[in-house]
Amino acid sequence: MTTMKFLPKTKDKWLRLLSFPFKSYIFGVGLLFPYWRLRMPGKPGMIGGGDLTEWLTRLSVGCFISFLALMVICVIQVLIKCRRDAMWNVVFAILALLIGLLLIPPSLR
Repeated sequence: MTTMKFLPKTKDKWLRLLSFPFKSYIFGVGLLFPYWRLRMPGKPGMIGGGDLTEWLTRLSVGCFISFLALMVICVIQVLIKCRRDAMWNVVFAILALLIGLLLIPPSLR
């Protein structure tokens, strides 16, 4: 009888598992933002823009946290010679930074 092996055995697979939540956050923000933007009350260009300003601020902070986490994981992956995974983490980190910068509400810029 075989058992299901959920936990990875090597360092590179552990790092891949560790980076998954940050990559999925970036992917989710990219997919859900256009849908939820139309349904949020408030105007982000105004000071005290309501729920939309708070929501955009929280999304952008999440993107910046994902950027930092993915860059740290990328450096570790380069050090242990997982260059392919490191390249994908750099791509997602740059995407996280760009999305985070775009989501900063105009009243906070």
